[in-house]
Amino acid sequence: MATMLESTPDVYWVLSDVSDKNAGYRLRIYPICQKLIALGVNLQILSEQELAQQITKIAKNATTVISSKPGNTRFYLCLKYLKQNNIRVIIDLFDNYFSWSPLIHHYGVYWNWLRILNLASDVIVSTSFLKNSLEHLTNTKIRLISDPLPGILDKDLVPDNQAWAKWQSPSRIELLWFGISSNPYYSVGLDDLLSWVNVVEAITKQLNHKFDLSLTICTKSVADIEVVLHVFNRYGINTRFVEWAEDVCDSLLEASHIVLIPTKLNGFSLSKTHNRCSDALARRCLVLTSPNSPYYQYGSAVLYSVNQLCHLLLTLEQSTIKNLINSSLQRINDLIDFDNLVTQFGLEITQNITPSTVPVCSNAHTRSVLIACRTNIDAIKFSRTIDYFVASFEGSGLKANFDIYLQSFDLESQTIKLVFSDKAYDYFTSSIIGNIDLEWSGNKSNLVFITDFWRFVFDITSLSCVITMPNSANCLLELSTIARMTCFHSNHLDLWISMHVEILCKLLKLFECDRD
Repeated sequence: MATMLESTPDVYWVLSDVSDKNAGYRLRIYPICQKLIALGVNLQILSEQELAQQITKIAKNATTVISSKPGNTRFYLCLKYLKQNNIRVIIDLFDNYFSWSPLIHHYGVYWNWLRILNLASDVIVSTSFLKNSLEHLTNTKIRLISDPLPGILDKDLVPDNQAWAKWQSPSRIELLWFGISSNPYYSVGLDDLLSWVNVVEAITKQLNHKFDLSLTICTKSVADIEVVLHVFNRYGINTRFVEWAEDVCDSLLEASHIVLIPTKLNGFSLSKTHNRCSDALARRCLVLTSPNSPYYQYGSAVLYSVNQLCHLLLTLEQSTIKNLINSSLQRINDLIDFDNLVTQFGLEITQNITPSTVPVCSNAHTRSVLIACRTNIDAIKFSRTIDYFVASFEGSGLKANFDIYLQSFDLESQTIKLVFSDKAYDYFTSSIIGNIDLEWSGNKSNLVFITDFWRFVFDITSLSCVITMPNSANCLLELSTIARMTCFHSNHLDLWISMHVEILCKLLKLFECDRD
């Protein structure tokens, strides 16, 4: 499905994985891009890896790069490089990783998204809730483009009367839950479903005198499935598991009457788009969701009360169900206004609006450094292709050849030792000698300079620098305080890493520093 053009594109849309297995690509990005191409936008879809491989060419030829969920260091470095080359960078966000959770806090995930926001000339979001959340975090223009309605609505696969046949005097009511099984940072997926065991039990008790009921769980196969099946069956609910595949899920939706969408009241869940809800409605299912869920404005076929749902089923009339579902689909279509919003966006990016010429780095002659704590090797390799130095420290656990390495940090002797590559040593010492504001003595092979806090002694034989701290107590107190204030992690090891990184940032003040 990826779009390939014979001419050199002006606009690139980049995401981590260009594959139909990627729901974001299949349900959102591909339909938006197809609409933009139909409007005359010279656009190509690329994976993040392809962007990294073609970064120099794209920096020369593109006017705009749109990136969906750029969630890793290499992606960030690509976008920063493009911004420095005066390419308009637009960020597309359709998950809310700014929402707090213990694991988001522990791993400092939102810090990555905050630095991404700083690169954006525009931000696209998928829901009003996400838009409202980001308005507190950035002054960048935020535009709302939701996911389109399911493509199935444009296809007449079966006659209308056959499509609604499942609602003609059914003896069994089929309940379906489908979606992601879990998320690494939020309690969602199967956890949501488990929280509804009493809800499903209540539906069963109200309807079992008239209907047989069964619940199907459709998701990727994970170990927690067995736990969920055990709990629901223990409550007397006839439950089965079917492993997710797109065509399998489509068939289950066609056969089901009710789709369950339990939703917790966290920012991640409340930022979700209509697509699960509209997919269910498009397959002629009613939807039962949580009170105060993000689907509250989608009309009468989206229900919040077990009693209301059961009353509708016990007085079942096919024409009533049909009218409710069609009305809700029309309501969603009117709310998202997909065609109009994508058209407006397409007109703007084809006007070749010139992005800001203010560079990301304040000093064009400053060499950039990637300070590697947990960076994967791909990010380190890529950073060197765009002329970065890579710095790290003893105990980082990374196996790579670093340009600047914090070899030792000894509070008792009040010394720090850095080891350099040839190029980094030459750059660092040349920068010091060229800086008239620093007090220095000696020559490039044996260089000494002093700042308010530090005394640096360079040795060309070992390509190293030993730093002593005349005012060590004050300096280390400052560093420790900064590390604690800026550290997003809860355990001591991560605090120690953040402190080392903060020291490197202080020592490398002649560089523009990025952290992983």
